[in-house]
Amino acid sequence: MTIGFFSRNESKLLVLYSFSVCIRRLLSLEGSLYLFSPNYSYEEALIGLLASRVQQLCWIVGWVPNCGQCCIWQGDLIVCFGGWCINRIFELLLVETRPEIWLICTSLLNRLKGIIEPAFLVEQPPLLPCFCFDLLDSVAMGLELASSYETSRARFKRKYAARNMAREAYYSISCRSHAYFESGDMVVIKRAMDLMSVLQHYSNELLLDL
Repeated sequence: MTIGFFSRNESKLLVLYSFSVCIRRLLSLEGSLYLFSPNYSYEEALIGLLASRVQQLCWIVGWVPNCGQCCIWQGDLIVCFGGWCINRIFELLLVETRPEIWLICTSLLNRLKGIIEPAFLVEQPPLLPCFCFDLLDSVAMGLELASSYETSRARFKRKYAARNMAREAYYSISCRSHAYFESGDMVVIKRAMDLMSVLQHYSNELLLDL
């Protein structure tokens, strides 16, 4: 059996293309546009701008935009998206009551643990809108201006907001699981306990300062 290997550039393009596919799938869901409204940081506003751009492009399988060395379509974009995903899951858990969704969220948060450090704890130079966007667009101009204020203080605020959401999600799941403890539904109780354990891990990790 022949095993195929990808070069570093090919692997990066594959990941970025998968990211674009993920965005398009999210956009195809009814009522999903609210997910891409900027909430907590420059990075989240950037993901919203990218989502609007992804909608406009005619995609070819395996193709990713690239306007040169300063193109925004690079590996750091995946870190931004990982942080965005974590925040959206925390928001969902504040209102979600279905144990089957708790199970899915537990799995997703476990997979995203590796993103905590680069997305929230380590200071990164901000990604700027590039020529893949219309730079005269007022939104892009606003993002470029906002990036100049992305300092250690902004990183702290982003981390603090994520930690608070993790804690709120933990207490929300804890309150909703009481009914299952009383009924003795051990399957649902285990799902709730597993999810609360993951949320506690996130809360503890977001206390760190590297």
